[in-house]
Amino acid sequence: AFMPMLSYLRSLDFAAIGRYLIDGLIGGITSRLSALKSTVINAASSVSNWFKEKMGIHSPSRLFASYGDFMMQGLEGGIIGGQDGPLERIKAIAGDITRALAVGAAAPSIAAAATPGGAQAAAGAAPAAHITYAISVQVTGGAQAQDIADQVRQAIEQIERERRGRGFGDEGDY
Repeated sequence: AFMPMLSYLRSLDFAAIGRYLIDGLIGGITSRLSALKSTVINAASSVSNWFKEKMGIHSPSRLFASYGDFMMQGLEGGIIGGQDGPLERIKAIAGDITRALAVGAAAPSIAAAATPGGAQAAAGAAPAAHITYAISVQVTGGAQAQDIADQVRQAIEQIERERRGRGFGDEGDY
């Protein structure tokens, strides 16, 4: 009973059938590529339109421009919120410089002293004690600006050496 059926199956060319199956699959896919492409594009467009509608986006460039604006506002807020530390240091340094450059009427000489409680030392480091520099510059006649600046620098270096020697230098040597 099975012999006629077995004989029929032996007469079939399975390699040709496999080729026909693959060719048919390729033909079916290629004939529907445009429909597949159209479906994917329409789906993406629908998703894009839905997001635009839900998020109130009319123009992506406007959206990203607003993101950039928000970033700049955040940066500005951060700078404003953190400006007190640097501004206080700048004010202290400016006061020190102003006092250092006070000009009198006697012979060129510089007197200096350091005491706890004044300007902060290194920027970014929280010193153990505040330092105040009291520098007096008195100029007469032909004293030159560079000579005065050199004397001020030497006086500050002397103050720092003395301060470290007295134990005020907890924040380290400079």
